[in-house]
Amino acid sequence: MKFITIFFLTITFGYAIQAQDIYEVKFTAGITQYRCALVLYEDGTGKMRCRYFTEGATRMVEQKIEIENTLDGMRFRGSDPVYPGTSTPYDYSPDIFYLSVDEYGNSSLINRDAQGIEANAYIRQIEGSYAIKIFLDEFNWKLRASSNQSQIYFENKCNDKLQLAVRYLNNDEVWITEYWYSIDAFTGTYLLSDGLRLKTNNSIVYIYAEIPGGNYTWSGDKSKYFDGQYYNMIEYKMTIDSDGDYYICLNCSNRE
Repeated sequence: MKFITIFFLTITFGYAIQAQDIYEVKFTAGITQYRCALVLYEDGTGKMRCRYFTEGATRMVEQKIEIENTLDGMRFRGSDPVYPGTSTPYDYSPDIFYLSVDEYGNSSLINRDAQGIEANAYIRQIEGSYAIKIFLDEFNWKLRASSNQSQIYFENKCNDKLQLAVRYLNNDEVWITEYWYSIDAFTGTYLLSDGLRLKTNNSIVYIYAEIPGGNYTWSGDKSKYFDGQYYNMIEYKMTIDSDGDYYICLNCSNRE
């Protein structure tokens, strides 16, 4: 979970844009198991919906989330519980999560509700457009889509085949990392996910590329976690080409 800690620190102190990242949170209080969908924005706020089974029925609650720094660790404070998608108050004690890290970099997450009841919690990030859709469907949740989007076109102007990872803001305003695209030398292509072209209305993407079996990479100073490890990605501002597509170009002169 170390990568989640770094992400939380980034969104707490980073610049604010209306993007979203999606997490699954699980915890048990007494004999009741809770499974939650947590949506965090890069301005340090968010929303969370929790499903749980009690008194012979499955119930679901939605609450606001704010991220705060405390002496007990980073706090994710829930408030204003309501019936999902409404403003109707819900009889539920808001959740408060504390994320802390020990001297070895190991992190732990504890749920402490407004009544002081504590429970160990589990958290993981949901990545990929299809996985996010399936996950949020379980909570009857559809995030707001964006308009005025352009497709992403990539051109490899290097004389070597390369493997590419790209992190972009999708049509639900969620940051998604797609990898590994295999791009032949001197070849251009639209980037796809599940057979569909990537689209975005944000000109900023993060990219990482490498030559298979070689020592050359295209990397930067934006550490992102995907495919089981950290990669130092480049913050790249795309241009609009004559077809109205967002355009990314890499050549041999800007590799390391």
